[in-house]
Amino acid sequence: GNGFSLLRSPTPGSANSDAAAVSAPVTVLTAPGVFENTDTLEVTLSASGDIYYTTNCTTPTRNSKRYTGPITVTQTTVLRVVCYEPGKSPSEVTDLTYLLNEGDHLSAISIVTEPGNLWNFATGIYADGPGYTETFPHEGANYWKDWEYGATITFFDQEGTGFDTVP
Repeated sequence: GNGFSLLRSPTPGSANSDAAAVSAPVTVLTAPGVFENTDTLEVTLSASGDIYYTTNCTTPTRNSKRYTGPITVTQTTVLRVVCYEPGKSPSEVTDLTYLLNEGDHLSAISIVTEPGNLWNFATGIYADGPGYTETFPHEGANYWKDWEYGATITFFDQEGTGFDTVP
């Protein structure tokens, strides 16, 4: 039809009757990056709907903290933000990494994914998991399974700029 939509349920061989437009992504007015010699950083966002965010790497939902003005960052922080417009599906999640006062002059990489993708006993790729055997090489452990999870990778060069990828 007209633009991108999210189909809430499959309708093979029939018209798509429950398609919903997708909310526009959050506009980031304070670019992610490396910040030295600063006590606080004000992160400003904008969107055509309500913005929700998390600082613990979980995916933001309507139950997350609602953005009502600049977010004050006082230490290295990952913000995950999403926009909800009335009558539309949520936007894609935008991941923002702010490195504050880390004190080194090396390039840095930020990898952001849902914490359960890494540490959850049943599904985390760094967890032993329910099939774990005590003897090396710990056959059946989660870290031997051929699982893949989405992540955002952001690279910051020595000047604090770089690139990012979206899953």
